[in-house]
Amino acid sequence: MTFPDNFDRLAVGEAQIRDLSRNAIIASEALSLHARMIERAMTMLDYVAKHHPHRDDDELVLQILATRLFNSSASALGLTMRGYYQAAVALMRDVLETTFLVDYLWEFPEHIAAWRTATEAERLKKFGAVTIRKALDDRDGYTERKREAHYKLLCELGTHPTFRGFGLLMAKPSNLVNVGPFFSVDSLDAVLEELAKIMVLAGSHMRLIEERSLDDYRLLLDYLRTQAEWCEVNFRKPMDLDQIVMIEEMVAYLEQHGAS
Repeated sequence: MTFPDNFDRLAVGEAQIRDLSRNAIIASEALSLHARMIERAMTMLDYVAKHHPHRDDDELVLQILATRLFNSSASALGLTMRGYYQAAVALMRDVLETTFLVDYLWEFPEHIAAWRTATEAERLKKFGAVTIRKALDDRDGYTERKREAHYKLLCELGTHPTFRGFGLLMAKPSNLVNVGPFFSVDSLDAVLEELAKIMVLAGSHMRLIEERSLDDYRLLLDYLRTQAEWCEVNFRKPMDLDQIVMIEEMVAYLEQHGAS
């Protein structure tokens, strides 16, 4: 029995690129903030999936979706850190589509059982990606269909083989297509920012599971503080901090009274 030497060589190269990515993140305030936002959202997903005993099959569905979101985002992050930028974007489309589904099921919990028991034909007809996006846009009064534009952009750049998507296989200034992983600080910046943007949505929707303990409130507070900082820097507008202040007061009260 043997194991191909080329697999080991590839792993060594990937590890070297990951070190370059790690150093670039440490050296950049913007990249560090993206990384911190992604980490906080993934921590929220992990916590929801592992530490909230489900009360019924519908809540279990949401926890399993949180598991899928964690696994896909972790895989996208790993690919980004190791220099597979186009492949990372393909996985990010899965994270975005799953996040839209979670948002929909939270808004319309009466549909969870129907989604869970649907045949493939029924799922595509009643809960397809287009149907979900349109329902969310209608709820929010969005006429620009920005969810569709975001989804299609990730399809074009990462999921579907397109000429435009070739850009994620090229490193500047050569603009030559790279076979295998490569390090590009420009690509790292763009893909990490996009992943952070998607994870803000994923973490925000999954955190809606009811808080039940002091640890729940502490985790939520940590997430909201990071989210507020990231959104203020990247969207260039101040966030409403009323919810953060309210939860800070709740945590202080629970700590004062010895809650666990």
